[in-house]
Amino acid sequence: MEYKIGEKVCISVDAMINGDANMDYVDIMTDHDGDETFYMLLNEFGEVCCLDGEECTIDHVVAGTEDVYDLVNNNGETSVHFMLSKNDMDIAIFR
Repeated sequence: MEYKIGEKVCISVDAMINGDANMDYVDIMTDHDGDETFYMLLNEFGEVCCLDGEECTIDHVVAGTEDVYDLVNNNGETSVHFMLSKNDMDIAIFR
C-alpha cells in the first residue's frame, strides 16, 4: 500500500494483534470493562498513543529510514506521536 504525508488513517489495534504485525516501535495494552476488552497502542515512551479504531495522521517518514512512519494522534488533550513500520501499517490501517 502507498501512504501519503498528511493522510488521515484509522488504526486497527485488533488487526495488529491478529495479523502478525512486528510492532517494533509500539506495545499493546489491554483494558477490560465488564465483558468488553479494549486495545490501545503505547509508544516508545509508554504513552497511550492510539485506541483501537482511532483516526491518526501520517506526519512524516522517520529520518534515515524508507519504511518507518511517524504518525500523530490529535484526538486527545495533547497530540501524541508514535512510529509504525510500513508492514505494520499495511496490517493496521483501514480506510
